[in-house]
Amino acid sequence: MIRDNLSAHNGKKILRWAENNNGYLCFTNPIEAHFGPLRQFTLANSSHPNHTVQTCALHAHMRWRNANAPHPDVLAAQRKERARIRSEKGIRRCNRTWPAARRCDVPDWHPDVVDLNGTYLRHPRHTLVVAVRGDGEVVGTTALNSRGPAHPPHPHPHPHPHPHPHPRSLVERYPSGRTAQLLRVYVRPDHRRYGLARAMVHTACAFAAAVPGYERIYLHTNVDIPGAEPFWRSMATEIFDARTTGEHGGFGTVHFEMPLPAAGTDS
Repeated sequence: MIRDNLSAHNGKKILRWAENNNGYLCFTNPIEAHFGPLRQFTLANSSHPNHTVQTCALHAHMRWRNANAPHPDVLAAQRKERARIRSEKGIRRCNRTWPAARRCDVPDWHPDVVDLNGTYLRHPRHTLVVAVRGDGEVVGTTALNSRGPAHPPHPHPHPHPHPHPHPRSLVERYPSGRTAQLLRVYVRPDHRRYGLARAMVHTACAFAAAVPGYERIYLHTNVDIPGAEPFWRSMATEIFDARTTGEHGGFGTVHFEMPLPAAGTDS
């Protein structure tokens, strides 16, 4: 069950119903991504004289949008809005207060976020780098595991009607076991521009260099997230731009590779 942001939808009555019926409650509302293009194409930089004219503009856009859903401008606007929503809501956070109801905003293909201890802390070839303030508040993370890209990419509960999997050449270039994949690189907005992300990435890369068996460091990112593309281009080399293929259901995904530093050296 997908809920919107109405506070009543987080009440005990709904949570109790979900618990009793083994329901799955999620705040990740797929329709929200469509509001971005609606605002961009009908409200931004507009000067409608009254609500009647504004409503007509909204209706005209919806008729055009329904007839041109795959239009590149529409898909690009949806990607940007989706990235903005995920950044604001912290989609990777999970609340286990109601176990049976599974109140969770973590997609099914991200089990590592639910089990950080088992995925990163107990695994000898994985690591989780955490930036912590003096008062103990976590302000940044970077993770590294031994899995390369999958072919096809991670399953989605509502598959895209025209899926575009990772190219086999990408999967063959970065085989699991010999590939160190960077992921979960995040810094809270009020702690950015201080070099935290770069320092955590360097620490994770140094860890990979010290673990036997790794040959390459791989990552992919959504370049529609503000700051993501220039950050990774300053540190890594682009291997494949998936924006032209529609991979990941239209997300702005670009794949990168970073050099594996020599063992025992600071990357």
